[in-house]
Amino acid sequence: MIKSSLIKKISLLASAMIFSLSISGCRDNYKIKDELPIKNFVEISGQLQDNEIDTGRQGKIGIYDPVDKSLLEEILTDENGNFNLKLEKKPLIEIGTETYIRKVILQARLFDENNNPSSYVRTTILSREDSQNRLIRVVPYDGLKENSITPEQFIEFVKEVNLSMRKWNLNDFQGIEILNKNPLDGAQFTQEQQNNIEKIILDSDNSDFYFQGKPIKIQKDNPSTLESEKHYKSLEGLSEMDMDKNWIIVAPTKREDISGLGRYQLGDDSYKNSGIILLKNINELLVLHEFAHVLLGWHSKVLPPTLTVLYAPWNSEDWEKYGEQYLRNPGFADNKLALMLYEENYMSEEKLENILSMKFLPN
Repeated sequence: MIKSSLIKKISLLASAMIFSLSISGCRDNYKIKDELPIKNFVEISGQLQDNEIDTGRQGKIGIYDPVDKSLLEEILTDENGNFNLKLEKKPLIEIGTETYIRKVILQARLFDENNNPSSYVRTTILSREDSQNRLIRVVPYDGLKENSITPEQFIEFVKEVNLSMRKWNLNDFQGIEILNKNPLDGAQFTQEQQNNIEKIILDSDNSDFYFQGKPIKIQKDNPSTLESEKHYKSLEGLSEMDMDKNWIIVAPTKREDISGLGRYQLGDDSYKNSGIILLKNINELLVLHEFAHVLLGWHSKVLPPTLTVLYAPWNSEDWEKYGEQYLRNPGFADNKLALMLYEENYMSEEKLENILSMKFLPN
């Protein structure tokens, strides 16, 4: 009877500890759902790295209670970004002779030799299973000052072009198919135009930028291309295209309302899984711009066309002001965005506040 009563009390206490909460700025499926508190979790270790060169750098690590956001521990890394700490404060909870702990929030930031912040704040969730030997990558401020961009302006640029942080899974990406003829309006690319598009895509700077150095397969269709070799069944409607997954289709167009257009579709896993680019004119600026739409995001007005190929609109005043300064290769802001977006430690549709925050908790 005593044993039964004790089991009942422990069961009730464990049930009371079940909770579900969403950390401010975290992606929805980062919600913590602890069926039971995690047992004997006291050690947190890993390395803090710059996400652009994947090198350990010195900084600060903060560990926070996920319920009240109170600071539990704060330590400085060594000069190579390494950290190791034992968590002995709450949220450790004792039940009888056993010790339990809830999941915790980890925040990290680089600091320079003068103790000035040199990166954005990265926020993530730790549990017992992933608390040790963690690789924490943060977006550095490197290059912002040299290009007359404030940290706040870069955040606004990213919000403008890709607030949702949607991206392709480049490990699953299959290739690019350049049509010779648009099946809807009859527009055609010549073989020379197809070759020019291929050349622009495979330019070492552009390929490394858009596809992060991964080899790219390009298929150029011709009148003899079999239906079974094509990676689309219909381009009707653009937003409801029937295409093979992880392919980008490049097609000519006769549409009078555009010179180019780039769109993508999302898969069930929140990653982009197909895209289409329509081109009426073939030039380096337009091809890069439309590929940037499919792979990076939408138009930007926050930063000038000297820093991003996503700048828009292109009008007579812009041409008069910037002229030949319009980029023929990805700009500084594009490269910084691509390195952040396709960082393997950041998920597609992860909340931007988890990656580009300006402050430690409490905000």
